[in-house]
Parts: sequence; structure tokens; C-alpha cells
Amino acid sequence: MRYSKIGSEHFNWKGGTHITPWGYLRYNPGTEHRNKGIAGKFVHVVVLEKKLNRKLKPNERTHHINGDKNNCQEYNLISLCNKHHMKIEKNHPELWQDYFYTITSDYINS
Repeated sequence: MRYSKIGSEHFNWKGGTHITPWGYLRYNPGTEHRNKGIAGKFVHVVVLEKKLNRKLKPNERTHHINGDKNNCQEYNLISLCNKHHMKIEKNHPELWQDYFYTITSDYINS
């Protein structure tokens, strides 16, 4: 019988995430992530919930300030209600970058 390594022990391990057809990073439903309670969740949601120290409310959305769906660093994520998130995404999100970086840096530095 042949032994195959799985998860982080496998030679082709890439951190246990994959990119969805919409371009977002998502945790694979493997055992390692299931044990942490993050299996199948979007990486940006997990990072923002950790930053806020709470779960997102049903009407909240995670916004990537710089528009890069794969940049899931805390400084690049902000929580917005669904209504405002849709308005920003529709009406030139690049115009809001400086504003969001300013308010998040003020929050972090206070």
C-alpha cells in the first residue's frame, strides 16, 4: 500500500486556499481548516472578522480598498453595509481609496 501525504505535508501544498471563478481567495474544505472553523470560507471575510473581533452582520460586506480581490491584508479591508458597498463598486471605487486608507489609518493609530 502506498502512503500519500495530505494537507501541509503534501509536496504541492499551497496554503490550503484556491481562487474562485469570481477571483476571491477561499479556504479549501480540508481537515486542517475544518478544525479551525474556517473551511469553505472566504479569506477576506475571515481576516476582517478577526480584525473586528466579531462576525459580520448579515447586511455587511467586505470591501477591498485597493480593488485587488487577492489582497486580504487587514489594512486593505473595510466593512460596509450592502447598500453603500454596491454604490461604491458601481461608482468608481478607485475614487474612494484615499478616503478609506485615511480613516482606517486614523483608526489604527488611535
